[in-house]
Amino acid sequence: MKLLILFSVLYFQTLAANTCIETYITKKSSSIPREANIIQSESKDYDVVIIGGGSAGLGSALDAISRGLKPVVIEANDFAGETSSKSTKLLHGGVRYLEQLWKKLITTGKLDKTLLNLITDALHERKTVISNAPYLAKPIALMTPIYSTIEIPYYWAGLKMYDLLAGSKGKLPSSHFISAKEIIKKYPHIKTDGLKGGVIYYDGQFNDTRLAISLAKTAQTMGGDLINYTKVISMQKNDGKIIGVEVQDQLTNKKWIIKGKSFINATGPFADKIRIMDDPNVKPMISGASGTHLVIDKKFSIPEMGILIPKTTDGRVIFILPWEGHTLIGTTDNKSEVISKPKTTEEDINYILNEVSKYFSVSLERQDVQSYWTGIRPLVSDPEAADTSQLARDHVVNVNPNSGLITLTGGKWTTYRIMGMHAMDKVIDTAPDVANHFATNYGTNSSYILKKYTNSLNRLHPQHPFLEAEVLYGIQHESARKITDIISRRFRLSMLDLSATKIVLNQVADIMAKELGWNKQQLNDEITQAKQELQID
Repeated sequence: MKLLILFSVLYFQTLAANTCIETYITKKSSSIPREANIIQSESKDYDVVIIGGGSAGLGSALDAISRGLKPVVIEANDFAGETSSKSTKLLHGGVRYLEQLWKKLITTGKLDKTLLNLITDALHERKTVISNAPYLAKPIALMTPIYSTIEIPYYWAGLKMYDLLAGSKGKLPSSHFISAKEIIKKYPHIKTDGLKGGVIYYDGQFNDTRLAISLAKTAQTMGGDLINYTKVISMQKNDGKIIGVEVQDQLTNKKWIIKGKSFINATGPFADKIRIMDDPNVKPMISGASGTHLVIDKKFSIPEMGILIPKTTDGRVIFILPWEGHTLIGTTDNKSEVISKPKTTEEDINYILNEVSKYFSVSLERQDVQSYWTGIRPLVSDPEAADTSQLARDHVVNVNPNSGLITLTGGKWTTYRIMGMHAMDKVIDTAPDVANHFATNYGTNSSYILKKYTNSLNRLHPQHPFLEAEVLYGIQHESARKITDIISRRFRLSMLDLSATKIVLNQVADIMAKELGWNKQQLNDEITQAKQELQID
């Protein structure tokens, strides 16, 4: 009960979710003791059980810890073993979203504030991740080659807007024009026929899997438990509410129950599978999109700069990036079944090779491909939205009001911290009434009350959030001396529910009598006086 109340209270006491929490890992060596965590998880009652160990789940774990909560992260495969390890390795605000914003502004004269906030939030987070983990993330220059003179001001103005939206909080080096001559000098493989120049802008590049492991180790070091290769196979409920999940170790087949107070489904494209496990009648919200990346020789890129191809036959942008001493190219965007470890098709490989070859002076051939992979990205349709025909551009946080399951899905690596924060905000919103009552009535004093009156955390009435501890605190710290001081003013039960007040009045009186040394006659007199004042029998 104490921790349950604390997690709502501490929301108002901490801003750690917006600080460099990840950098803690560089100050103290840490590890993720899988087997020890399994043993601990069999007996613990966690504040938050997070299903999914990718960017969303790890971001949620760190935000939970920043609020004083005890989370456990359960991952069916390895940490970041699916979508989160198959990204384009870019921290970005979304250039294609910027183009959508620009076109809407021109055609309608109206600014899409939702789209604007999506871009600006991501641009700010881009800089934050680079600052928090400079050994894993860095700015990268991206050049857009332009083959039409009239397009030069279009791209230049658009990318200048990108700079402006980043503001001082998300500022990286400014975008600028580069001549065709300079481009050819840097990129000997670039297509020169008709090249008019280009615009260079900046985003971030990062190591997605190492960032995931660093976040996991940070969460472990700061009080969380993390367990990979552990799959949720069923749910335990009480009066319809989830109170635990049955899990199975994918390495040993061992099964056990992990209990918790709140449950977050952060399984990315697999979110519907957990939602259906919770409620077979739930409306699906995930559409899968496959994204394929190719790796080719480093000679097709330069270490200090990547290329953004703004036009492809299907409207998707393609990046050509220096990566790990090679060249990374991607990505496709095809409707796909949601499956684990998707296979890369020759069709997708050929599509990327053909599109990129249009911008190179030499054609890329199949034998140039040294490696490839495909990931499934969750395109999310919010089931609570009035119009579900549009797929969400950003992440969605959805709550099953019956079971309490919180689903966090969509989004991207760049905004993992915001995603985690929003998920935990929802945990606070859906927290038990006791937690909300303490947070909004006692603020920073809540911690003191919970620690001092550990043995008095029982409810006075099952339908109201008031605890025995509040009676003692009211007497000892707030000069309460009458029964109505407690039930009318220290908390407001008598002004909310007179029937419940009649039930708890004698209990409150007994606590006060013991604490204040009332004899039997004083006790009876105080009860009579309280009933008269409240006009109850």
